[in-house]
Amino acid sequence: MINMSSLYEHDNYQTTLESFEEQVTNGDCIYRAWGLFKTVHTDITKGKCPICECLLDNSVQRLTNSGNIFSIKATIDHYRPQEYYPFLKCEHTNYLLMCSDCNSMYKKSEFPLYPCGAIRWSE
Repeated sequence: MINMSSLYEHDNYQTTLESFEEQVTNGDCIYRAWGLFKTVHTDITKGKCPICECLLDNSVQRLTNSGNIFSIKATIDHYRPQEYYPFLKCEHTNYLLMCSDCNSMYKKSEFPLYPCGAIRWSE
């Protein structure tokens, strides 16, 4: 897993954020606006998925359960799913660039920070 802690300190992050905020209207963010973050995320991950570390240059192909071959693509994911966190739909800190495989086949609408029943304690 790639450490994304330096994302918000990236040279272009603030400029990207300003462009993003110009495109968000009344809490409605469109895919084009999310895509603004792709370059910054790609710089931090050096062109790899931060989860499985496969290259995000459309060169990776995998088999589906039905035996079809598909190319892995870069996708912007809402890390905390919109289904459970609709108020974070346009929150830039909730975006994570990952491969289409990790996003659609593994993560889906999950938010896997802690195992079921685990409680986060803060001191």
